[in-house]
Amino acid sequence: MSESGRLMSGIRDAIAARDADGLARGAHTMRGMLRSLSANAAQELAGMLQSLDLESNRQQAEVACELLAQAVARLKVELRSLIDEVQSSGLGHRSGQRVSFPASAADGPP
Repeated sequence: MSESGRLMSGIRDAIAARDADGLARGAHTMRGMLRSLSANAAQELAGMLQSLDLESNRQQAEVACELLAQAVARLKVELRSLIDEVQSSGLGHRSGQRVSFPASAADGPP
């Protein structure tokens, strides 16, 4: 999730520039990241962006991009909550060592 801010920025820039290839690449990468987290609703939004004809559906792409950004933000909150829960419960301990998650994994802009 640490790359989500950069990916969302690239997707927004591609839409603004009417760069269909850039949009497809960014959405494809985001979709793969979301798939690995089983974030199905967000993954579907990224897939929709990936397959949109940007030239004739720019407004739809802008709306889908905003919905994707919101879904990614919600996912980050959920991930941060799970990380905090695991760390506070002691489940993150193994052989006397605390499991460490990078702060940027769930933090930062969508």
